[in-house]
Amino acid sequence: GLACHIGVSNFLIPHLEQLVTDSAVTVVPEVNQIEVHPKFQQRELRGWCHDHGILVQAYASLGTGLLLDDDCVTRTARS
Repeated sequence: GLACHIGVSNFLIPHLEQLVTDSAVTVVPEVNQIEVHPKFQQRELRGWCHDHGILVQAYASLGTGLLLDDDCVTRTARS
């Protein structure tokens, strides 16, 4: 195929495992864009991606605005 680099969005471990083990798949994703923020860290999924060389790109890093009033977030922003 023509694609050399691909990314996916919201793929969980079972989805990624299927891609990695499917012999018909010739290009494994380089990036998985997932929701990650201090209250939703997805450590297992991030660890799996790290172990398989897939970068994680976070979206909703402030919890779609829910964390703007969080003490830790506001202290960090002020410093």
